Amino acid sequence: VILQNLSTDGFQMARTPGLRAETPLRIRLPKLELLPAVVRWVDKEHAGCAFVRPLSAYVLDHIARLAINPWT
Repeated sequence: VILQNLSTDGFQMARTPGLRAETPLRIRLPKLELLPAVVRWVDKEHAGCAFVRPLSAYVLDHIARLAINPWT
């Protein structure tokens, strides 16, 4: 999926058919282990998900750097 609005608490993504609020999922971010999350809301085009355990600010910064320069 393509993530949007990534924060320490969660993320927004494009809606997937059949996805419903309270659905548990796991997502792999670059160079990290699978992270458990829960779908909190779904609208016509997007879904909002919350991480079970919030990311640290350090990890979020690392992900942002990878998005800018994936070769680091």
